[in-house]
Amino acid sequence: MRKPLSCRLLLPSLFLVGCGLATLWAEVGDKTMPSDQDAFVRVSPRDARYFELSNGQPYVAIGFNLVGAPEEKDFESVIRNMADNRVNDCRVWIGAGVFDVEHTRSGEYDDVAAGRVTGGDRG
Repeated sequence: MRKPLSCRLLLPSLFLVGCGLATLWAEVGDKTMPSDQDAFVRVSPRDARYFELSNGQPYVAIGFNLVGAPEEKDFESVIRNMADNRVNDCRVWIGAGVFDVEHTRSGEYDDVAAGRVTGGDRG
């Protein structure tokens, strides 16, 4: 029997031309290292040109650009497929569809839409 899927989606404050950098950890079976499960990605204090995990381990991004969000019914299978393929990073375009948090006017953010992106209730 497969272990239930659990994941965290973190949106750091790094935004590039309407794109958010999102980091995804999917814990399925033994795909994650125990020491890495509670770690987060940060800029390396030793060399700011690189990222590393908060536990000091190197961070090698394996992933892709996710331009359009999958339908809600497909989220679990998409994330499980990413985990099965050892994806640990996903750059999410937040300027379209369900991720569009700034759709009325530049600088005005929709709290309801932001809640959908972060997984929290902001509305």
